[in-house]
Amino acid sequence: MKAKPIKAVTPEKFCSGEIKNIIEVWPYIEKVKLAVFSAELVVDLDETGKAKRVIERAKEWIQDPTESNAKSCRNAAYAASRDAVYTDYF
Repeated sequence: MKAKPIKAVTPEKFCSGEIKNIIEVWPYIEKVKLAVFSAELVVDLDETGKAKRVIERAKEWIQDPTESNAKSCRNAAYAASRDAVYTDYF
């Protein structure tokens, strides 16, 4: 079965709110790639370094989408989110 082409995300579409309609039909792995790209834009705001570990685990899963890599990514994300919830940034 031939894969459908993925619609390009342009600044105009992103700003107009069409992004949700475009992304919702993407394969899951493409959504993860977009999440990684977006996270890398702001990762320097994380002082703990855990966000970088989550990004690295997600990249590993993209390269090799096994259940083991998915579990590693999930565990890193849970750890980072726990820290974010219980950290006083203000």
